[in-house]
Amino acid sequence: MTVFNTPIITPLIRAIALLITKLFSWKVVDTNPNLKKAVLIGAPHTSNWDFVWMLLGAIIMRLEVNWIGKHTMFVFPIGFIMRYLGGSAINRGASKNFVEAVVDNFNDSEKLMVVIAPEGTRAPVKEWKTGFYYMAHLAQVPVVMAYVDYKDKVIGIKQVFTTTGDAAADIAVMQEVYSHVEGKIPENYFGYKG
Repeated sequence: MTVFNTPIITPLIRAIALLITKLFSWKVVDTNPNLKKAVLIGAPHTSNWDFVWMLLGAIIMRLEVNWIGKHTMFVFPIGFIMRYLGGSAINRGASKNFVEAVVDNFNDSEKLMVVIAPEGTRAPVKEWKTGFYYMAHLAQVPVVMAYVDYKDKVIGIKQVFTTTGDAAADIAVMQEVYSHVEGKIPENYFGYKG
């Protein structure tokens, strides 16, 4: 069963995040939805840098997010830092019942916000994976639609979405919301309309 650590956002960590984003001319639109529980998705996911900017944005917005990464990201010594910042490792080859494990975590937690890239990879894909959708729907928590727009160098939240149970229709609506967000490698996002 997946167990998430509570990330620790101190004033010093937030100040460092603000400094880094300012040095690289990024703007964070502070739109913290003030939710206790949610699945936070980030799209488009076209580069390893998406993780860095999304995490910095979450820290600035004071979002205590948990995120899931490949188990290879959690090796010594960097693994300690990853866990400190709310990360949990997943071995994709042994991830049976992962959705159910996350739903159980939501049911057992008073506060939990899990970050997932719906594409599941940085490479081009034709469709989103649906795990994030079923996590939110089965746990009865909203989907927070966060973004990192490389064109305008803006990090923020587009909207909060409540699932209806019609995964195909709901995901199509969410993909449309992201259709004008430019990833670092725009051609790797199938839904980008420019």
